[in-house]
Amino acid sequence: MNLKNLLISAAVLASAPLFATTYYVTPEGAGTKDGSSWENAFDVEAFREQALKNVDGDIYNLAGGTYKPSACIIFKKATYATINGNTDGARTILSGDINNDNHASDGDLQRLIRFQTNTANGNTSKPVKINNIDFTSVYTNVSEDPKDDDATTGVAGIGALYLDNSGDVTVTGCRFYGNWAQGSLGGAAVHARRSQTMFINCIFNGNSANYRGGAVRLSSDNPAKGNTTFQNCVFKGNTNYHQLGGAIFMSHGATLNIVSTTISGNKAATSGAAIYANSSNDYKCTLTVVNSTIAGNQITGNAQNGQITSTQFANIRIANSIVVSNDDKSADFHFAGATASDKFSFVSGGYNYVGSVVDEAAPATEEAPAVRAETETKINWQESDNFGAGCTYASIFGENKLNS
Repeated sequence: MNLKNLLISAAVLASAPLFATTYYVTPEGAGTKDGSSWENAFDVEAFREQALKNVDGDIYNLAGGTYKPSACIIFKKATYATINGNTDGARTILSGDINNDNHASDGDLQRLIRFQTNTANGNTSKPVKINNIDFTSVYTNVSEDPKDDDATTGVAGIGALYLDNSGDVTVTGCRFYGNWAQGSLGGAAVHARRSQTMFINCIFNGNSANYRGGAVRLSSDNPAKGNTTFQNCVFKGNTNYHQLGGAIFMSHGATLNIVSTTISGNKAATSGAAIYANSSNDYKCTLTVVNSTIAGNQITGNAQNGQITSTQFANIRIANSIVVSNDDKSADFHFAGATASDKFSFVSGGYNYVGSVVDEAAPATEEAPAVRAETETKINWQESDNFGAGCTYASIFGENKLNS
């Protein structure tokens, strides 16, 4: 072989991607612990170390049981992987409870898994898939997104599942419960930042925060990024002790889609018992609710607010859905702020049950104190919609609780 051909061959080998590998993981590991089989499975620490060396397309199969990593499982920056939990028998549980007091508290991990694939929203070249994993006992008490010590891994963020700048993430059959964000950042269960994420058949239950989403925080630094869909999901029993979303907080993102999803029994002191969407001139934050039920979420503070709260830059679409409260303090839609905006957009696709709508920019009328006059000109209800005082939690569900 001449020198020219030798150099070409070397260049081809240098540019060829490494082959993806399937690894096996159990809580304690087995055999040689090289991850090559169930008989030689990684333990949780070997799994965490391999994630830092992850090769595009690697697959990690996790047995049932409880895993308590010593630190966040950070996947190598700009790579993607599939993580499969157990589907036959015991659930696969990732727990941040490293102080072993059986609940989220000071000393526990502030995140469990982190991906940053560095792909644009909708770019499917680096798909992240996370299936059938429980995320629990994450505790945070910070007011500024922390950084990693390793400069190669970038921003670490907080949240049991933290996704940053990842354009194609699918989370299926996962459960998020018992996570607590005591600081001002919120989203102890999930923080998705400038990412495109689809959650399918997931449950968010019993998470809590002081601000910015009792369970989920969605954010972005780019108006074109931050697209999130919840499909066939359940949010119940999540609490925001102060403001900005009992279940979900959306800030500076592009879209939030609630599809065939139930959000009930969540609480916030103010600003969105279920969802808060922070639309603005620069970030439209389009909220779409389709074939979903958002009902029985509670405002615990003294001031009236809503099941769903948005700014005067509201950009909302709703079809075939039920949005009703079961107390006088929680309007169904609440548009915050005293200045009306010509950017306001609320489109009904019909077949909705919605009770009261409150718009802080419009004066109340004696005939309709809970439905502000100006709001009626902003929202075009369809003939198939049932809207107004007659649409209440009791009129739809009777004495039954939604979760029964």
